[in-house]
Amino acid sequence: MVVESSNGDIFDPHYLDTLKEINDELFLTPGVDRAWMKSLWVPGVRWTEVTEEGFQGGPVMPDSYDGSAQSVEQLRQNIARSGIVGSLIGNNLKSSMIFVPLLEKDPVTGQGIDYHQFSRTLEDRLRTKYEFAGNVHIAGEEGKGPIKIRVIGFAKLVGDLIDGLMQVMLYFGAAALIATAIIFYFTRCVRSTALVILCSVIAVVWQLGLVALFGFALDPFSILVPFLVFAIGVSHGAQKMNGIMQDVGRGTHQLIAARYTFRRLFLAGLTALLADAVGFAVLMLIDIPVIQDLAVTASIGVAVLIFTNLVLLPVLLSYWGVSRKAAIRSLRAEDEELRGKGLGAVWSLLDKFTERRWAAVAVVVSGVLAVVGIVVSHHLKIGDLDPGAPELRSDSRYNRDNAYITANYSLSSDQFAIMLKTPGEGCLKYETLVEADRLGWLLQQQPGVQPRCRWLMLCGRSRRVPTKATPSG
Repeated sequence: MVVESSNGDIFDPHYLDTLKEINDELFLTPGVDRAWMKSLWVPGVRWTEVTEEGFQGGPVMPDSYDGSAQSVEQLRQNIARSGIVGSLIGNNLKSSMIFVPLLEKDPVTGQGIDYHQFSRTLEDRLRTKYEFAGNVHIAGEEGKGPIKIRVIGFAKLVGDLIDGLMQVMLYFGAAALIATAIIFYFTRCVRSTALVILCSVIAVVWQLGLVALFGFALDPFSILVPFLVFAIGVSHGAQKMNGIMQDVGRGTHQLIAARYTFRRLFLAGLTALLADAVGFAVLMLIDIPVIQDLAVTASIGVAVLIFTNLVLLPVLLSYWGVSRKAAIRSLRAEDEELRGKGLGAVWSLLDKFTERRWAAVAVVVSGVLAVVGIVVSHHLKIGDLDPGAPELRSDSRYNRDNAYITANYSLSSDQFAIMLKTPGEGCLKYETLVEADRLGWLLQQQPGVQPRCRWLMLCGRSRRVPTKATPSG
C-alpha cells in the first residue's frame, strides 16, 4: 500500500500522522503477518552506518518524533542514511509504502484468508476513510483529498476480480438465453429446449457442488470453467434431442426413440467426454497450483456431463418427449436439405471439395496459409505484453496504482524467486556462501533485472534469491 501526499512531500507532519493511523489500522487487520510489516512507523525499518567507533544505527522514525521541525529533520537524515528511497520511499519523496505480508491461514478460524473480504476491508476502512474523506466516492475514481492510497498485490487483485463476478454471472445468463433461443429456433419445441438447458444447468450445479465437496475452490482464474461445461452440455444435449425428435417424426414412440438414440450416441458421446476430461487432466502436469485447480474443476465438470446429458436427458425425454408437430417439421427440414434446399445448398457446395479440382485448390490454399502461419509465428510474443494485471482492464484502478508504483519506485510487481536446496546445515558452509554470492551477481547481470537484486539464506533447507525485474523483462 502506497500513501501519497497530494500537497507536498512526506515530511509534512499532517501526512506523517495520517500515515501512522493507516499503519496502525493495517497492523490490526485480521490476516496480516504483523512481524514482517514494513513502513516508516515500524521499528524494524532501521538505518545503519559505519563510524570510527563501529556500527551505529536505529529506527528510521526517531523515537522522539513529535512533529516538530527538529524531529522531521532528523527523520529526513535517517531516511537518507537508510537507503530505503526507491523501496519504502518514493523516488520523488512524495509517497511512502507500507509492505503488508499476509498469513496463509487466519490464526483464529484456521481457514484460508478471505481475499475478497480483505480487499473490501482495505476499501471501506482505509481508502474511503482517508482518500475520500470529505469527498464523494465514485467507483473507479481517485480521491481529490490531501492523501491518495494506492494498493497492489495478489490479495487486492483477487478481490477486484471477485468484485467483477457479478458481471461474469450476467454474461453466463446472457449465454444461456442465447443458447436457448438458438435451440428453440432449431426445434420449435419448448419441452425439448427446456430439458436440454435444464440438464446443462444441472451439470454446472453438480460440478460446483463436487468442487466444494472435494475441498477445491473456484477462483477467478477458473471462473470460465462453468461456461465451458454448460457449452459442452448444450452441444451433447442437442445431439440427443435431435436424434429422438427425428425418430418421433418417423412415428416411433418417444420411449423407443429415446432407447434408440441412447444406443446410437452413448458410446460416441462417452468417448468424446472422456477425451475432454483426460485432455483437461493433462494440465495437472503443469506445476502451477492455479492451473492444476483449473484442470481438476474442468475434469470434474466434463465427467458430470456423462450422467446428466448422456443418461439423464434421454430418460427425461422418454417421459416428456418432444412435440409431435416439431418432430414432423424437423423431419421435413431434413428432407429439404437432402434435396439441396435451405442448408442443403451449403452441404452441396462443400461436397464439391471431394472432387479433384476443388480439393487441389483447397490443398494449395492450405499450404500457403501454413507457410504464412510459420513466418508470422516467429514474431509471436509469449506472456503478458502490458504492465500490470492482464486480468483487469488497462485503465482499472489496480493497474493505475501499479503504474504509479512502477514509475515512482525502484520496484516492480514482477518478482522471481530461485530456491537452491542444500544438504542439512549446508548453507553455513563457506563454499555454499560463495556460490550463492556468485549466483546473485550473475542474476544482476541479466537484462531487465534491477540492481536491487538480493539473496537470502534459508539455513539447512534452501537458498532464496528473489530478483525484481521490470514489466518488460
